[in-house]
Amino acid sequence: MDKGWCYFSRSRCTKKLQRTVSYFTCVSCNNTTAVGVLRYRVEVSVAADTDEGLFVAFNGSMRKLHNIRAYETGHLLVRSSIIHLVSDLMSNVFKPYAGE
Repeated sequence: MDKGWCYFSRSRCTKKLQRTVSYFTCVSCNNTTAVGVLRYRVEVSVAADTDEGLFVAFNGSMRKLHNIRAYETGHLLVRSSIIHLVSDLMSNVFKPYAGE
């Protein structure tokens, strides 16, 4: 979680917004807006035997995994610590593969 779990974007663009004093600027299309949309960007590290990999899950994938929008997760974080929330999400969603 070093890089965080979310970012702000414009509602019409999925690229990250840069924050200034009074507004946000899209780094891709250079449009400005006063309001940003919270979107997921979660890095998941997976290891099995001798291999490991890092996967990045964005907004659509994360919503499908646990059916909660990023802004709703942000509201939950106000009432709960991030460690507890991530622990619950990971234990419910990513079950270890037992193999056959």
